[in-house]
Amino acid sequence: MNGKDFIRKNYEMDYWGSYNKSLEALLEIDSSDVIKISPDNPVIIANSEMLTDEQQKRILFVDSIHKSDYFIVTYRWHPKDYDTLGVKEVKSFYVLKSKINSIYKVKK
Repeated sequence: MNGKDFIRKNYEMDYWGSYNKSLEALLEIDSSDVIKISPDNPVIIANSEMLTDEQQKRILFVDSIHKSDYFIVTYRWHPKDYDTLGVKEVKSFYVLKSKINSIYKVKK
């Protein structure tokens, strides 16, 4: 193995979810008034509380990827990419060459 994604493939990932940076990035990427997000972990809701009130008003969490505009993941329980779900990777965050968090656009 060349070191790429070694951490993600061999260790349990971020327990608390490093969603805050993903939420901030998504709010900059998409200028929609309301952005529907399907998370892989409900911890994202607690992370969203760190955003400003104005930012929080633009986020709507939905219970299905099929109802969402974006899918945000931390790879904690799913070490592989999500490219088979009909989503397109928009932005990812890395630690030591391992992808720890990604924003996927849901294809409609």
